[in-house]
Amino acid sequence: MIRHADKKSNLPSDRLFHFFQTQILTISANLGLLGDMNTLTVAGDGTPIVTSVYTRSKSTCNCRAQGLADCNHSRIYSQPDCNAGWDSAREKYFNGYHLYMISASDSHYDLPLYPRLQTASRHDAVSLVVSSVEFKQRFTLGTVDKMLLDSAHDSVPICPIGLEMHSNGHEHLRHRNKWRCPLSCGKRCSCTTPCSNAKYGRTY
Repeated sequence: MIRHADKKSNLPSDRLFHFFQTQILTISANLGLLGDMNTLTVAGDGTPIVTSVYTRSKSTCNCRAQGLADCNHSRIYSQPDCNAGWDSAREKYFNGYHLYMISASDSHYDLPLYPRLQTASRHDAVSLVVSSVEFKQRFTLGTVDKMLLDSAHDSVPICPIGLEMHSNGHEHLRHRNKWRCPLSCGKRCSCTTPCSNAKYGRTY
């Protein structure tokens, strides 16, 4: 976040956010609906937005009308910036976007401060960095003092008794980083009893 804080880039949504801030957020702040503007507490979280079952596109040729099923011509995509992502709450893949929302958590109404559509494949931890930098560059009504985040934003897994797990490489087939119980890896650990009965130890 610090590295990208000074690199402001123009977004297609900038005019919409300017309208949102001047005509909605400013009025909400003046009415006291957002909390103390000098020490704002905000929450960040993402939610999936399904746009279609499959990626939508239109052909630029008439091959199908001629009965040619195997066509390599270019296609026009109506939503070129959306892709496939994983919905962990419903445990299924979806096609669409990932709405990352920064909201005023001191507000009794959880009013949105910065809604941002990210690609569906982007993780909450990455969306937090992108959205926070953009929000900091565009929000001029107050100062954020605290941010509330759920466990999806954790960068290092923590075991049930609160100790940091040991980084144990990368699974290339699943495109995932792996962490193991330090005790099971033979590393120094203040824990004396493993929290899992598995021979391999607890794994994230």
